[in-house]
Amino acid sequence: MKERLSDLHAALFEEEQEEKKKFKAAKLSQSINERIERGTTLYPLEYIGCNYGRGKSMAFNFKFNVKRGYGEFSQSSPITLFSTKADFDRIGKITYLKEDEISLSLDLEKEPEWIKEGKIGIDLRSDSKHYQVQKDGLKAQQEKPHRAIKALYGLIDIDDPDSSYTSKDLNPSQINAVQDALSLSPLTIIHGPPGTGKTKTLIATAKEFVKRKKKILLLATSNAAVDHLVRKLKEEGIPPIRLGNSPKISPDVYSDTLDQLIRNETGYNAVLEMVKQKDALNKAAFKYKRTFNSDDHNNRKSARSEIRNLSNDIRKEKSRIKAHIFDKHAVLCSTVDSAAFSNSLQDFDFEAILVDEAGQATEPSIWSIVELGKK
Repeated sequence: MKERLSDLHAALFEEEQEEKKKFKAAKLSQSINERIERGTTLYPLEYIGCNYGRGKSMAFNFKFNVKRGYGEFSQSSPITLFSTKADFDRIGKITYLKEDEISLSLDLEKEPEWIKEGKIGIDLRSDSKHYQVQKDGLKAQQEKPHRAIKALYGLIDIDDPDSSYTSKDLNPSQINAVQDALSLSPLTIIHGPPGTGKTKTLIATAKEFVKRKKKILLLATSNAAVDHLVRKLKEEGIPPIRLGNSPKISPDVYSDTLDQLIRNETGYNAVLEMVKQKDALNKAAFKYKRTFNSDDHNNRKSARSEIRNLSNDIRKEKSRIKAHIFDKHAVLCSTVDSAAFSNSLQDFDFEAILVDEAGQATEPSIWSIVELGKK
């Protein structure tokens, strides 16, 4: 087992290096139009303005032609902001991406002149965080393996199906699969050819966990597959939380996203008021950015301090609302990658993690989320 995990770690390292070379070579050898076609460049962007973000970073806001699509970009994607008119670029990440609006977090203390001159675009960078999360997951399993990985490699053997479960809606083999999933075994693999009802069996398993007052994490490898699971849960009368803020989430399940559920809470009005105050302070702070006398410098410094305090208050209030929402829902749905990157999920001890079409996920990605659940 440890040798297998070590080999996976080495393979991830090689894959990461190859991806970095690929992105570098593409930028050197391909035109902007070619990179746009590949989905690794968004160009041109229309600059709207900026405001102060967390710490010393600033948020820069743009509009773009959404008809071209988002390509390979998503929220949190690492990017390089570039100008074809000036010899400047800056690295950062996407903090907001919806419809024709995009916001970037860049480590800048002031608004650069070249950003207002047009001819602005972003290139996708290699996602080192994606690889680091998976490498950390593999390392953790090498040091202290989860019971599920021990079961996969035959180091423990628990065969204790929960025979109390039955259903009129499932056939005998599907019932056996649910019984296995409800057992004391830390790992259950449901295998079958297309059309045999694997997803139906998974939803039945989720429904039974909810009936037993257990909190579970329901995952899939793509946004479309996660949205399908959300629809199936709602058909069974189970309201899930759809994690993620990706433009690839289907409009018909957007009402189940965490962002929308937060907005529906009455406490969100207080957040909106703080956001208004923060926007006003941002405008005040930028009034002083081109002057150099001590009064303006102090006023700008004071405004930035208030902005940071308000940002902290907004995060705290959102966290309080989020905790309230999590407490009311038994099922959280996400892609495997989003679950691995989510800080919100680290505070939960899920009874079980259910992964639809797990064979489509890589082994390192599964081991990067296995510690979130008991089984």
